[in-house]
Amino acid sequence: AQELLNVVGTAQQVILHDLDEAIRKVSFGRFAPLDLDGRDPQDQTKALDTLCQMLLNKRCISQANPFLEHSVVVVVHKMIFEFLELVVLHEKFERMFASMQELGILQDDASNVTGDCNGAKSTLAQVQLVQEIACRRTWCTRMHPRWLIFEVVNRIQIR
Repeated sequence: AQELLNVVGTAQQVILHDLDEAIRKVSFGRFAPLDLDGRDPQDQTKALDTLCQMLLNKRCISQANPFLEHSVVVVVHKMIFEFLELVVLHEKFERMFASMQELGILQDDASNVTGDCNGAKSTLAQVQLVQEIACRRTWCTRMHPRWLIFEVVNRIQIR
C-alpha cells in the first residue's frame, strides 16, 4: 500500500519538477517556485493556486514565462492536468488505506496489525472503503477543469 502511494508521489514530484523547470527557465523571477513538498502550507497553497489559475487560463503560463513557445505552453498545460489528477488519485489512495488500516487489513509494520474489526467504527471504515473503491470518475477532466480544481481543493473525488 505504501509503495503505491510512493509511486504516485514520485510521479507527482517528477511532473512538478518538470513544470517548475519549464515555467521558470527564463521567467526572470516573475514566477514563484512550485513548492508542494510539505514544508510550508502557505507555499503549498500558493503553488496549487498558481497551478489552478494556469489550468483555467493558458495565458497565465505565458505570463509566467513569456518566452515559451505555444507548443510548450500546450505541453505544460497538459502536465498541470496530469499533476492535479495525480493529486486527486493520491488523496483517494490515502483515504482507502486509512480505512484499510482501521479494518486491520494493512499493517503499520511487520509485526503489528492495526485496526479493530468490531463495532461501529469498523462498519464505518468498511462503508468508506467500499465507497472509495466504487467511486469512479465518469466525466472528462479536460472538459471540466473547474471540477478537477474542486476535487483538489476539497480533497474529494466526484463521480
